[in-house]
Amino acid sequence: MDRNMAILLASGKVFIGGGQTSDLYDPANGTFSTTGGWSTISSDWPDAQALLTNGQVLVTGGNPDGFGSSKFAGVYDPGTGAFRLTGPMSVARDWHNATTLPDGTALITGGQINGGQTVSAAELYDPAIGGFSPASSMITSRCCHTATLLNTGQVLIVGGITSSQGYPSYKPMNAVTAELYTPAVMMIPAPVLFYLSSDGKGQGAIWDAITGKVASPSAPAVAGEILSMYTKGLGHGSVIPPQVAVGGRLSEILYFGDAPGYPGYSQVNFRVPDGITPGSAVRVRLIYLGRSSNEVTIAMN
Repeated sequence: MDRNMAILLASGKVFIGGGQTSDLYDPANGTFSTTGGWSTISSDWPDAQALLTNGQVLVTGGNPDGFGSSKFAGVYDPGTGAFRLTGPMSVARDWHNATTLPDGTALITGGQINGGQTVSAAELYDPAIGGFSPASSMITSRCCHTATLLNTGQVLIVGGITSSQGYPSYKPMNAVTAELYTPAVMMIPAPVLFYLSSDGKGQGAIWDAITGKVASPSAPAVAGEILSMYTKGLGHGSVIPPQVAVGGRLSEILYFGDAPGYPGYSQVNFRVPDGITPGSAVRVRLIYLGRSSNEVTIAMN
């Protein structure tokens, strides 16, 4: 058994991993293609994948028969279209979870070893060294759980299955507990959008990329228009694009990167999507690595 995951890459293509093979889906032409090189570096079946802030995909765990644990770890590089091995995990696991943290590392939690016994061990993958280091263990050993990055930088770990015994006396139980992982190093704050007023409410500092006019009731935005805004919290050097939701609809991101002349700030240019109900206070949010910014508004016709 393997766990297929779909991950949106910075190129706009979708990486579909899990099992012995992986594919790429190209929404531009609606076709699939296979990625190269997986079988040449390992016979394992990776069980958890995570998109790193450098644009690569971390793949971990699993074993050749598709049901069991492994210390295997590798990365898929969209730039070369190929996989390469990294240093192995310290604990063999499958049915575990991988969560990308804003500092660029990835938190590996839980899973099970051969025989069905669940593990509490956690570790961190660092792309800078291509290897793993121990993290604090979970309170409850578990597999098949969820691990969600919160705006605080903590990771909420919920549910799954726990068992202190392997086969043949394997007795799985639903894990009804939840716990929080708090990073030892201060995390990058959640993304922040800016308001025109000092009271931190209402109209956002979002302007037409061509005219420079703020998208306000006196100069409302329209579908297809390109807007710009500054933000904090994207992380320096990240190649993973943020998401911008306008009126509940996702926008096309045209540019994101360091804001010229404003160290520590990022600029995001996006196209206003179709189908938004006009109004003087259309809601706008920015989402980065699953964490949402505050909400601001713009006017739209």
